Amino acid sequence: MFNNNASSTVTDDRKEDILLGLGIGFNKRPGDEINKDKIEKIYYVQDNIQTNFLDLLNNVSSEVIDASQKIISLILGNEGEFNKKGILSLIEHISFEIDRTEKNIYLHNLMFSDV
Repeated sequence: MFNNNASSTVTDDRKEDILLGLGIGFNKRPGDEINKDKIEKIYYVQDNIQTNFLDLLNNVSSEVIDASQKIISLILGNEGEFNKKGILSLIEHISFEIDRTEKNIYLHNLMFSDV
């Protein structure tokens, strides 16, 4: 379990995946069953991104993960497209920006006017 809304699981064929959903990890311990009705997203881990994603989930707050999910939902809700590997980048960007802000480090965004 990473937090209340994210959990790492191992499938029957011994592959690891990440489950996201509201309250999916609440009061859960390793080995507990996951309520399938709470699963909103499943990310199947396939390569080195696995290690990065798992490390990232262990080091960011549930609020960052929730915000990332909401942003993706808004993109998809407006008939946009989103590369599933992009969630890793989005979580990293939000997390890094929060970290810099907490340290009073402000970087000028050279693409601000384009964005």
